[in-house]
Amino acid sequence: MEIDQIFGIPAHPLIVHLPVVFTPLIVIAAIALVVRRDWLSRFGIPLVIACVVLSFLCILATQSGESLQERVRETSLVQSHADLGEQMRNIVFLFTAFVIALVGYDILQRRGRTLPAVGATILAALVVISGIGATVWDVRTGHEGAKSVWSATGTGKLVPAGSGSESGGESE
Repeated sequence: MEIDQIFGIPAHPLIVHLPVVFTPLIVIAAIALVVRRDWLSRFGIPLVIACVVLSFLCILATQSGESLQERVRETSLVQSHADLGEQMRNIVFLFTAFVIALVGYDILQRRGRTLPAVGATILAALVVISGIGATVWDVRTGHEGAKSVWSATGTGKLVPAGSGSESGGESE
């Protein structure tokens, strides 16, 4: 399924805002559950569901970005944005896997399985590290995407990159 347009507008700028907003929110929730382990029993499954939805949103953002990339002028900024977007998607997948593992570990422990406590600590650290990485890549990817759309004109104004005003010869 190719996602190209929504109501005649390129789909990517519309879809991409979902993972941009939800990535840091879900990471904050995950870190809260790591800090307050007793919350895992109540909020662990909803967190897993949120992470899986976030992963799906990253797939949609990547697919819509690939469709848009075919229609825009290829520049180093566009390529850098695309590369960062794919990396972010992969980091979010990793983050989701660590969250699932941590919640699963907690469920097994609550059901009486004797598991080493260090396992939960390692998984918690991996959730935090990958969550911070996902948030950093979220910001980097969005920033690079914005730079690929908006370029300085030399007049102190920002204009869309494809508007033909990049030379700075724009008159007022």
